[in-house]
Amino acid sequence: DPDGVMPSASAEFAARRAQVVAATKRSFEHYKRHAWGSDELRPVSNATHNWTQPALGVTLIDAMSTLWVLGLRDEFAEAADHVAESFDPFEIAGGKFVDVFETTIRVLGGLVSAYSLSGDERLLDAAETFADALAPALSASPSGIPFRGLA
Repeated sequence: DPDGVMPSASAEFAARRAQVVAATKRSFEHYKRHAWGSDELRPVSNATHNWTQPALGVTLIDAMSTLWVLGLRDEFAEAADHVAESFDPFEIAGGKFVDVFETTIRVLGGLVSAYSLSGDERLLDAAETFADALAPALSASPSGIPFRGLA
């Protein structure tokens, strides 16, 4: 084989890849059915858990780059449409604590990764809006070290 891969290894890789794609697709459908737009889905109870009110959609945003890399373009488009239509970090109310580190890596990182892979400008807009919402964690800190969270 010119690529240095034995044919049986190639077939095994393709079978494993198909299993991963199928499992991801099933998981996405389960999330859509039980927790669409929520931050988390608890797998045993099918209950949702949100870090903020309204929810940021942390799981959805965090999964977008995986959907893209696995070629699940329809699912990615559904997620991107949801972000474009419903994501507004400035509407978060209720005084719930927002962990700056977790939301930076999962939400801001997820939005930037999804934009980088897809080129969907709506995701870059959402990332910029979210970064603006997190800015007080840096700008209000007298030491310049970000606050752990915002409420």
